[in-house]
Amino acid sequence: MMQRIVWQRKDRERTGMAQVSFVGVLGFSLLSASIGEAATCKVGGPAPTHGTIDSAVDDATCSLVKVAKGTYTEYVTITRSVELVGSGTGTIIKAPGGGAIVSISGSGVQAEVRSFTISGPVPEGTTSLTGVWVGDNAGAEIRNNTITDIRESATAGIGTHQDFDAVMVDSASGGKATIVNNTVQGYQKGGIVVDGVGPLSTVANNRVFGSVRSDPALPTPYGIQVNRGATAKVRSNRVFDNGHTSSGVLSVGILLFEAGAGTEVTSNTVIGNDTGICVKQTSGASIEQNNVSDSAFDGIALDNQDPALTTNNNTVRRNTVMRNGEGITLFSANNNVVEMNIASNNNGA
Repeated sequence: MMQRIVWQRKDRERTGMAQVSFVGVLGFSLLSASIGEAATCKVGGPAPTHGTIDSAVDDATCSLVKVAKGTYTEYVTITRSVELVGSGTGTIIKAPGGGAIVSISGSGVQAEVRSFTISGPVPEGTTSLTGVWVGDNAGAEIRNNTITDIRESATAGIGTHQDFDAVMVDSASGGKATIVNNTVQGYQKGGIVVDGVGPLSTVANNRVFGSVRSDPALPTPYGIQVNRGATAKVRSNRVFDNGHTSSGVLSVGILLFEAGAGTEVTSNTVIGNDTGICVKQTSGASIEQNNVSDSAFDGIALDNQDPALTTNNNTVRRNTVMRNGEGITLFSANNNVVEMNIASNNNGA
């Protein structure tokens, strides 16, 4: 179970929000070398070969599994290389309970999951839910999906439990993923999370929509996280509206928490979060060419709250930081390069 991060600041108030346009990037397929010519199996629709998605991905004769529109309430457990393709809007994999709705694991496994809606919610009191989990030395491409309502079905709209993430890459166990062109929304805690020392993952071209909370009992949302030694390229995503108005609790659009050296945050659009981009207890990361606006607190923050750790040797370059509580701030962070940024109409520095 991953460590949960709460970053506390108590001295400022939220500001407004805005909308901007989106710039995309091209992804790539992990499967071209490993699957080859596909044997096609079908779930749903006319002449299905299998009654459930899980039975099809478990069938070693199926290299390509095509799923017709419909709602499939089941867990999908992928432990071999396979291409799993939905029919777009209306092809729904629905959580039957807590845990991982779609999980991908196994040494040498290269799987692709695309064109689905992967959805909760689960009953209030359920202690964990993950939309897509990748780990145990598997590689995955997660593309063109909508991952939504990864939450408890509670009166407040979300519940109080912390272990609710739309996408979790367990890089500490060797998991690696390319997460491209997905819509991630309605998550109780984390949107896209890469956690632990391990292979490099790519998070690109996604739309990550959080929510603003006021009840201190509710989890603090984070849009994209790279945590505890993980490394990732975070590029051309749109991250909106991760906020918590309760005093002392801070949400972040893109959070690097003890991220590995070489992590890149580039060309993202980050709007209306408590803090836009936070580099915390991380060294050797690059934050470049991002557009960060309408944050309640800091547009970009380099922060070190633990004297035993450091936030240094990071590069913050060519970012545009506008209409935030403060522009670019450094807290006990030394030997960083901050240059050629545009900061305007921020309330503070």
